[in-house]
This record gives sequence, C-alpha cells and structure tokens, in this order.
Amino acid sequence: RIFESSTRARRRFPDLCQPSKDGEVRQATSNVEDVKKKPEAAQGECDGDKVGTPLRVKGPQKGITPKDMKPDKTHGLSEGYTSVANKRIPKSRQKFPKGFASEAHRIDLPFRTQHKLLVKVQTLLEECCFNFGKIWLPLEMDAQGWHEAESVELTQWTDRFLGPLIPRPPAIKPIPETILHEVVGETRRLRHAAVHRSPLGANEIVKMLGAAVSLAETLGDSDQAGKIAEMKTQVELGMKDIMHHNSILERRLANQLQDIAHRKAELDRLEASFREAMATSDRMKRTEVGSTLEDILTACSSAPP
Repeated sequence: RIFESSTRARRRFPDLCQPSKDGEVRQATSNVEDVKKKPEAAQGECDGDKVGTPLRVKGPQKGITPKDMKPDKTHGLSEGYTSVANKRIPKSRQKFPKGFASEAHRIDLPFRTQHKLLVKVQTLLEECCFNFGKIWLPLEMDAQGWHEAESVELTQWTDRFLGPLIPRPPAIKPIPETILHEVVGETRRLRHAAVHRSPLGANEIVKMLGAAVSLAETLGDSDQAGKIAEMKTQVELGMKDIMHHNSILERRLANQLQDIAHRKAELDRLEASFREAMATSDRMKRTEVGSTLEDILTACSSAPP
C-alpha cells in the first residue's frame, strides 16, 4: 500500500525515488508549459469561464452607450444640446431655477394650491357622477350600497359611464371616441395626482380641468361644469400673470447683465492700462539703474592708476 501513493513511497524509500535527469528535464519542460498557460487561464477566470475557454468580451452595461464612456467635452455637440454628465441633453429639457418660469419653462403652482384645487375638482366630479347615478341608475346604486358621493371612487364612475365595452346610460351625451379616451385618461390622472400628491405643471392642470369640464357636460351637469370651468379660467389667468411677471424679470436681468458686461470691460481696460504703466515704470527704473552703473564703470576706467 506504500507504493499506491508516490508521497508515501518517497518518505519510506527516498533513495529509490530520486528523479532521473530525464525526469528532471521533462518536469522542467512541463513547468514551463504551465507558466505559458497561466495568462490564458487568468483571462478565462476574469470572465467567469473555465481555463482554456476563449475570453468573451462583455459589452457595455444596459443603458450606457459608447459615447458615455468618453471624457465629458462640450465641444463637438450640435446646436441646441448641452453636455451634462457625459450625456447630450436638449436645452429644452435643462433644469431652470426652481420657482422661475418663462415662455419656454414649466410653470409650477405652489403644491398646496395644486393639491387643494385637484381635490376640489375631484369632489365636484364625484358629486356630479353621484347625482347622475341617483337619477338614471337608482337600482344599481342601491344594490352597491352607494348612498353618498364619497362612497365611490371617481375612476369607478368613469369605468361605468365612459369605459369601453360597458353599456352606457342613455342620458349620457354622445361624445367622439377620441375625445372620450382623452377625457377618461385625464380624469384618471387628476384623481391619481390628487390622491398620490404628484407634482404637476400648470399646463397639465389646465388640461385636466378641461377634461373635467367635458365629463361634467357629458353627464348633463351644467352647474358643476360651470364651477370647474371658472377654476380653469382662473388658473389660466394666473399662468398669464406669472408669465408676464417673469418676462419683466428676464428683461431686467438682461439689462443688468449687459451693464455688468460694460463695467467688466471698463475694469479690464483699467487693469490693462495699470499693467502697462507698471511695465513702463519698470523699464525706466532699469534704464536709470543701468545708466548709473555705466557711469560708475566709466569713472573707474578713466581714473589714474
């Protein structure tokens, strides 16, 4: 059993297990070949492959393009774009100072105002739908236990009244399918933004209010439609007021920046003149000192030994 293991045999009979010269040469050759194979094995292991398999070059990660791997440079970008974190971002999507707007910027109402407005419109629409249901769907509402306007979510009403493949009550005003889908979609967004506190731009709110007016008119509730339309008008007037105010601010800022540019140019001219005067004075002083030294040298040369 000793000779079943080369290690045990070498320990027990060291003289018998001395390697021959030919064996030493073969062993050295084998070691050299192993060393040559190690870089290939290391490449395979770096990619998670077994030793001896070709190295697979992995592509860029998802969402990253080769352009993203280049250094960030602002030159070479087409007009209308800017470079932000190695990305080419259209200038129309650049972020502007918070709370500031112009004709090209999004107008944001105070979030508290937005939330109160959306909640109020949602309540008016739910009351509108509830009043319609009491007249035209009394049996269904009793069966569902819907006895208050707050009993039903607004989206349930839109599914019942305007949803596809659902019989609509005959009192619903006919509405084109394209407008129907827009009204349903904007009404759902309005309810979602009110419940989940989603920030919206004023333009988005105006669009939702327009859809809410259409829904109320479709259900024949002119009172609620008039209230929502008045809210929409006030939001639009507020937007115009903000836009006008911001245009004034932008003109004022442009004038201020122009004045700063003129002052900076004047300061640059003063700096240049001061530097030139300093250089001229320095040259004069050097000439004066040089002349003095030359006079001393001349006096030393002409003096008798």
